[in-house]
Parts: sequence; C-alpha cells; structure tokens
Amino acid sequence: LIDSCMLSGIFLGSGTGIAACNVVDQFNTIAIAIRNETQMNGCFVRNNTILHTLSDGIGTSENVYNSKILNNEIAFVAYDGIGARPVNGDHGMYIQGPDALIENNYIHHILDSCGGAGCDGVGISFRTTVVINKNIVHHCINSGIAYFNEHPAGTNDIFITNNLVYDNTRTA
Repeated sequence: LIDSCMLSGIFLGSGTGIAACNVVDQFNTIAIAIRNETQMNGCFVRNNTILHTLSDGIGTSENVYNSKILNNEIAFVAYDGIGARPVNGDHGMYIQGPDALIENNYIHHILDSCGGAGCDGVGISFRTTVVINKNIVHHCINSGIAYFNEHPAGTNDIFITNNLVYDNTRTA
C-alpha cells in the first residue's frame, strides 16, 4: 500500500519496468509514472488499484514504447474537482508513448473540471498509436476515451474495440 504521497507513488524509468499488485491511495501527483530520457520498451503496469489521486492515475512519456497497461482500477482522479494540473487536466490514464496496449482496466469517477477552463479530465487520454480493448470507463467529467494527435506515432494503428463507456459528461 502506498498512501498519502506528495510525489509519484511508483516511478518506472530506465529500461523495462513492472508495477504489479499495488494499492495506491490518496495522492497529490501522478500515481504511476513511466518516463525515461531515452527510449524504454515493454513496460508492464498490471493489477493495481489507484484511488484518490489529484493528478493522472497512470501516465507514460512519449519515449515509452510498447507498454502494456492491464487489469488496473483507477478511481477518483482529481477528487477535489480541480486536480494537480488545472491548465492541462488530470486523467485516469495519460498515454503519450506509442504502441501501448490498454486492456481490461476499470476507470471511473475522473472528476477534474478545471474550473470550467475546458481541460476537463478524461478516462483514457491517449496521444499516439494504441490498442484500447475491453475497458470499462464511466463517470468522467470529460470523455471516457479521447485521442489527441500531438505526439509521434508508433508503428501500429489505433484500435479501440469492445470497451464499455457510459455516463460521461461528454460523449466517448
């Protein structure tokens, strides 16, 4: 159990990493951060429970390739209604690294409203090529799943299949 931290609860960098079977609760920044100065390949984040974080539940930087984010629960992101990044928004997942697999996750109650600044929290916010499959996403202030093409693409396409997305303020 990682509880009441002021910085990233789990930080993966340099090489290949695995974050598995953790409970992260009451966070002021990103709960699981995956970033590196050089390319990182094949990081696994699976079977974690992330609750009550002010910033993103799980985030990858654009040089993290082929990450696999599986079987996690993320809930009550930006639990104060504003979050840690009021200019950019706080999300359940913020994926910048190409060719990620996001599968069998349960993401709900992403509460970042940014005070009406238009940067509201998204359940799964991705910026590059991914496969998003078999996730349940509900009760997000913004969209359940949203794509923004501002980071380099990988070698694969974007596939969004078999997800259950409902009761979000904006459409999926």
